[in-house]
Amino acid sequence: MHNCLLPWVNLFYHTSGKVYPCCKLGGNAEFEVGISTQPVSQLQNSAILKDMRVQIKNGTMPLACIRHCVNGIQPLNSLIPTTYKNKKAELFAATAVDGTTTAPLLTCNIDESNLCNFKCIYCSKDHSTKFDGILRKAFPSPTEMVSILSPVLDSIQLLILAGGESHLQKGYYQLLEHLIAIGRTDIGIHFITNMSGYTFQGRNLYKLLNQFSNATIIGSLDASGKRAEFIRRGTVWEHIVSNRKYLQQFPNIKFVLQPVVSNLSVFSLFDFHREWVERGFVEKQNVRLFCLTHPKELCVNVLPVEVKEQVKVKLDQYKQWVKESTDTELNGVTLSHKISNISHWIDQPSEVSIRHLWEFISPLRSALTCDFEDIFSEFKTVVPQNGQSKNARAQVYTTHRPQ
Repeated sequence: MHNCLLPWVNLFYHTSGKVYPCCKLGGNAEFEVGISTQPVSQLQNSAILKDMRVQIKNGTMPLACIRHCVNGIQPLNSLIPTTYKNKKAELFAATAVDGTTTAPLLTCNIDESNLCNFKCIYCSKDHSTKFDGILRKAFPSPTEMVSILSPVLDSIQLLILAGGESHLQKGYYQLLEHLIAIGRTDIGIHFITNMSGYTFQGRNLYKLLNQFSNATIIGSLDASGKRAEFIRRGTVWEHIVSNRKYLQQFPNIKFVLQPVVSNLSVFSLFDFHREWVERGFVEKQNVRLFCLTHPKELCVNVLPVEVKEQVKVKLDQYKQWVKESTDTELNGVTLSHKISNISHWIDQPSEVSIRHLWEFISPLRSALTCDFEDIFSEFKTVVPQNGQSKNARAQVYTTHRPQ
């Protein structure tokens, strides 16, 4: 049976100002724990979290958790600090019959605001101001964020800081400075960033993080060069590389590569990971593959049949390369197993067709100064020209369904 401990030890602060049990349930009205200005102790024992704890203690999982997480392509169980994963009995013992708990908050996942300098192809207005120009904030102000979290900073073992674009969030700098001031430089920091910068209003992010003993920069990068610039609009690839080189001057900061795996990045995934290993930008095992599940048009199972076959060959090569050294342990499965899951998902039925992919990316293709297939070579024989495909096989815009 699956046992998720996040309802005991985690809170997720969303850019809407609402709070959820975890990022998988973020935006799901059924699982709104409360609002960000409520005391953390009140949020921890909200009706939603108490009900979830009772269900899990009684051997069942909420259906939304099964649908979006347990049976999904990437189960979410990596947020709980390793030292606490074996303390299920202790957490259960600290829980009353009605689900009330006295367990301390251990992890806090924050999207401070949707302020962002990129307009990624798969993103939305909740996570980038580039879509409608409206700023959405998890907290009324950076100062209030620090004030609200202060009572639980003694117990928290891991802070996951995202956005928007994280290096542009004023509150994160204030929070890091506060942690340094109170001597909590032992706290784990996962700072998720598009690697486009590291300074804000005279503060240097890397210099702050380098004062922590367990800080990790998680580079949300999907590909290199022109492919990266197409997928994440606003990217200047040479700036990303320059910033990664600068980060190497800060030895206390661990770097993890976290590609979003979509049908536009999956073909080059192995090449990108291997290139960055060879350049000394990332340790081979320090990669987290985040497989896209929305929007449907960009999922890996929405590809022409011939492209799917090319991708699966690439993924097999990737898996063998990974197995040449110690396989990464991530989210309870090895990296090679995660690659296998992606390969399997490629052949699963899709709710949309390849025609929808072309329609989805059409505005971006028209803005290119070169041919789309010059960047995405895997589509050379199938990309439509003026509404027509380059070969007969691609004229039927359907995804392959396994027999």
